[in-house]
Order: sequence, then C-alpha cells, then structure tokens
Amino acid sequence: MKTPGMFQRWVSCIAALFCLLSALAVSTPAWTQPATVRMGYNKFWPTFPLHVGIAEKDFEKRGLKVEWVNFTTPNQILQAMVAGELDMGVLTGTNLATAYQQNIKVKAIAMMTGPSEPPVTYFVRKDLGIKSVRELKGRTIGVNGYGGNFDLFLRRHLVDNGLDPKTDVRIVEILTTQIIPALLSKQIDAGVVDGIFAATALKHYANDMVPLFTYRDVAPFRNGWNGFVLAVNDSYLAKNRKTAVEFVRACLDAVQFIHQNPQQGIKLYVEATGNKNALNMEKADDVPPDARILIPELQSEMDLMFQFGYSKTKANAGQMVDHSLLDEAARIK
Repeated sequence: MKTPGMFQRWVSCIAALFCLLSALAVSTPAWTQPATVRMGYNKFWPTFPLHVGIAEKDFEKRGLKVEWVNFTTPNQILQAMVAGELDMGVLTGTNLATAYQQNIKVKAIAMMTGPSEPPVTYFVRKDLGIKSVRELKGRTIGVNGYGGNFDLFLRRHLVDNGLDPKTDVRIVEILTTQIIPALLSKQIDAGVVDGIFAATALKHYANDMVPLFTYRDVAPFRNGWNGFVLAVNDSYLAKNRKTAVEFVRACLDAVQFIHQNPQQGIKLYVEATGNKNALNMEKADDVPPDARILIPELQSEMDLMFQFGYSKTKANAGQMVDHSLLDEAARIK
C-alpha cells in the first residue's frame, strides 16, 4: 500500500520527468531535424562543387536538408532570391552588378566555377581562314546571352583589337548547347562555348572549327576569372549564419574531393547531369582549394557592364563579396 508521502514523491518524480522531456523537446530540434536551405542552381551548369557535393552527400553529412530548385538562367535565380523564394543561389558577376545597381541585398560568398582547362573558347569556322580577331569584321558571332560573361568578354576583346562591337560585327544570342551545331551548319561564323564544350570541339570538330581566342587572351582576365559564384540573401544570412557556414563547409569538402580525385569529379558530374561532353575534359578542379572569389577580376567584369551600357552605375565588387563565411567554414573539421 502506498503511503501519502510515497505518493507525493511519485508525483514529484513524474512532474520532474515531464519538465525534462519538455525542455529537451524545446531545446533540441536542431539535433533531430536538419537545417533547410532553399538553393537555386541549374542541373547542367559546370558548378562541380555542387554536383560532387550532392553525389557525395556532403550537405547531408553537415546536417543540412537542401531543396535544390532548378532554373534556366542566373537572372531567374536572382529574381527568386529577391522574391524571398530562395535562400542561396548560383549567380554570375553580371547578376551581382545588377543587384548592386538595384540595391538588392545579396552577397557573393564562394566561387563555384573558375578557370577551366580548356578555358572558355571563341571558335571560328575553319573554312573562313580567319587568323586574327580583326578579321571578324562583318562576321556573325554567337553568344549565349546579351550582357553575360561570354558577350562582355567578346566585346572587350573586339575593342582591344580595334573593332566596334555595335557596328563591325553582328552578335546574336544562341544557347550554349547550340553554338557548335550552328557553326557546323554555317549559321554563324564564330561562337563561344564553356570549357566542357570547348573540350568536345577540340577533340571531335578540329576539321570544322578552330579556336581564335580564349578568356586567357582577354586583358583583364589573363590570370583568372569567376564563372559562377555562390550567393546568399543578406536577410537569410542574418538569421541563419551557422547554416550558411555549414553549407559552405560542405562545398569546401566537395572541392577538396575534386582536387584529390579530379577525374572522379568529372564522372560524378556526368552521372548527375547526363552531359557526356564533360568526359572530354581531363579534370574538374577549376575552383581553387579555398574557393575564394577573384575580386579584381570581378570588378573588371562589373566595369564591362558599365562600359557597354548594361548597367547605369559602376558597381563596387568589394561590397558584393563576403569571404568571412569561407574563413569560418575553413575552421570547421
């Protein structure tokens, strides 16, 4: 038979246990539920740290649940970030210049695509016998989009070689995947492709097209350039900095894997995207081990936006980059 004293002690124990369980339920959701990141990217872009990170489950290992949202263009990703539909996203320097001009609060925090080998290449039809940039006068040149890197770098190199991009050549928009077919069918005289398709052209179409110049020949970018960068909303970062740092750490894990296994990085990209053109590349280690954005080159890119009338004000690249997340992530084991 329970005595009143025993009953009171029993009730006290139950109450204490209930309080303990309640406290645990309140204080440990982060232990039981992974932090969620809404991430905008494109499945086929050569952002090897993301593709390898997905394949190697680097994000899950860091306690993250990533909602990968596929977009067609970086502009769409920026718009979704502005609308609050994404926390982070893959952007270009030109997007950052647009954000700066419109006072959109985003920061570039890590490089996702860097100087590849082969580099971004401007090809010409072999039958034209063009040997110099000056000989492009009167020719039709394909780029993947006006105001993008391919377009800006082309215009800069034309100017450096005495040509006016507005009057001396005809620049047309063609999807990157259609540049090689357009050259082969003689719809265009010259066109630009990224490193993946450049490797394919050099290996399989040397009788039809030849490289005229690459990014490495364009004056501000001879020492490197930024392809795609990882960006984050300032508002998200203010409330979820730890999660953002863990995401960056997962990217660094993937970058480290790629540098140790460069050919495997290519294979994982192909498995994720189905883009077998990447198999023509030797390795996927275009992003440096520290994944830091090249700020002087980013500034040059933004200056080209202003020079060629795609932005009304000169952007300040230093104000658009925050490397502190990389620094914090590098200290995490």
